[in-house]
Amino acid sequence: MSDELVSTGIRDRDIPVIDAIPVDDRTEHQKFADGLRELARFVESHPEMAVPCEQTFYIFPKKEEVGKYARILGRSKKRVSDTYFDLVREFPPAAKIQVTWGRDEVCERVVVGTVTVEEPVMVQQGTKTVTREKVEWKCPKVLEPPGLPSAADLDAVEGEKAIAAGDWERP
Repeated sequence: MSDELVSTGIRDRDIPVIDAIPVDDRTEHQKFADGLRELARFVESHPEMAVPCEQTFYIFPKKEEVGKYARILGRSKKRVSDTYFDLVREFPPAAKIQVTWGRDEVCERVVVGTVTVEEPVMVQQGTKTVTREKVEWKCPKVLEPPGLPSAADLDAVEGEKAIAAGDWERP
């Protein structure tokens, strides 16, 4: 192939100029807040629409950030369940922010005593005799080399025929 330029017949002025793709330099926080403002304007401008249910915005930070989020949320509610520890800041009636950690990650388990309680137990009601199928699985012999004696053949001549070392072994 030569080093000559090949002409395509297209001139530079025939190629359309593509506008630059706009760059959105807003932070994730600014984008989120702008979305909330747009939602508020939409709800406000459509009074014929039913009011949406309250929404919860969840945050799942690292366990080391409990104090940080308590300071950020300020006036908030603390909730503890069997599984989670939550800090919740409400913006009634529209929304709330819930910051959640696993309870065992951020709370210390402290034994403060013992209590004796009654627990229900299952009592055996007896037994019954049932008949179940006894099954064997006979699978295709696709993995056995051709001409290998069957298991029945091997059992019939127990010990009389030996398979040479390196030949097929039956599990």
